[in-house]
Amino acid sequence: MEKKKRNIIIAVVLIALILIGFFALIRSSEIKIMIIPESGVVEVDSGKGYVQINEETVLKGDETIRTQSNSIAVVILHESVLITLEENTEISIESLVKDNIIVKQNKGSTWNKFTRLNGVSDYNVKTPTSVAAIKGTEFGLEENQIIVASGKVSFIKNEQEIIVGDLEKAGFVNNELKKLPLTPEDKKKIIDNMKRQVNYLKFLREKELEKNKILVATLEKTIGKGYTADEFFQKVDQGEINIEEAIAKSPIPLPFESVTKVKNLSLEIQKQLQDIAKIEGY
Repeated sequence: MEKKKRNIIIAVVLIALILIGFFALIRSSEIKIMIIPESGVVEVDSGKGYVQINEETVLKGDETIRTQSNSIAVVILHESVLITLEENTEISIESLVKDNIIVKQNKGSTWNKFTRLNGVSDYNVKTPTSVAAIKGTEFGLEENQIIVASGKVSFIKNEQEIIVGDLEKAGFVNNELKKLPLTPEDKKKIIDNMKRQVNYLKFLREKELEKNKILVATLEKTIGKGYTADEFFQKVDQGEINIEEAIAKSPIPLPFESVTKVKNLSLEIQKQLQDIAKIEGY
């Protein structure tokens, strides 16, 4: 009887371990907020004064982040929203809730990419005197001016509102909020920032692949047709491989959440590269 009882306990434990391994396989942990210093002096204040950050760091969300002169940092929210802080810029996070992310841009200039990945559905940026309510995906914001790379953004300042669309710019002229001509410098700024965002989207994809070595091995052995993972994704990014079709043809089940993240990030990278090419030829 004791032996039977012991065998039952062992079986239960084994089943539990299998289930733990299964759920670890299909689930993918998510970082809510991360900061990546790119150059210069980047500082974070968690309530006890500013401290310089020299490497990628996971934050809690209640910090104030700032860059000094000739400095750039990238803040990533829910592995979905990418915010580039240009020099002499300061931001804080008012809300990290996925359906109501609010960033306070206390000063300076940011470049924002809103991907709607990982369940993020709403994103707004507030300066001391204006609000950018996001209907689009990528834009640069200063207190008195906005430049939109793609999509549409509602820009509100001094009780005036204007909808700014693809490759459009708006700002104040004689106390009136209006569309402004896009200069060659503006176009260069758009392209440079979009290329930077491609690099960070690839960074997020690499992070996801690092979480799940089984996925990488499967891609290389069964989906990649002899390609390494790097070669496979390079071809995906250039549109030479349809990643959705490749995943569908996998002979073995793949970890669902990780695959979805990697697929969506890859499609976002592919679209971003296509948009850059269009703007460069515009």
